[in-house]
Amino acid sequence: MKIKHLPKESLLILVISVLSFIALSTFTVRPLHADMWDSIKEGYLLYNLPGKGDFVQSPRRADISNPNFPLEVVNDGYKMVRVYQDLMEHELVEWAWLVTLRNRTAREVVFSLEYKLQDDDAFLLASSREQGRKIAPGETVTLERKNSMPYANAKRVTASKLDIQFQ
Repeated sequence: MKIKHLPKESLLILVISVLSFIALSTFTVRPLHADMWDSIKEGYLLYNLPGKGDFVQSPRRADISNPNFPLEVVNDGYKMVRVYQDLMEHELVEWAWLVTLRNRTAREVVFSLEYKLQDDDAFLLASSREQGRKIAPGETVTLERKNSMPYANAKRVTASKLDIQFQ
């Protein structure tokens, strides 16, 4: 069996590349490889959350599908966007919700909504509000908002709830 050796030039290029990376790391405030490890850690933490970083669509709700309800919920759901640390080095999760509503009436509707994330026992873990929003007759609007919550709470999320109040 014949063993193939790398040419000396390839080995030299590899050594120069590694030394250059180390040298560049010393000139930055934070080593270059630290950001790489932070990205890997964030990806791992995000993967362990509901939806694994993807949009989690909420099931349709019976009370909102009532024909007398002036708004139709076309789509709604949430997503865990990213994991980061605050100044006290607590791990937080940035989460976002998205709701698409259609006005089924021939009049303008003014409403407020609250998007809630809950655990298995319907315990409130995080919420976000949209206040005093107007929607014209027949119009469809998509609302989106981002908020933060502790990572420990985000791991417990199993459901979302949408509450709409009319004014």
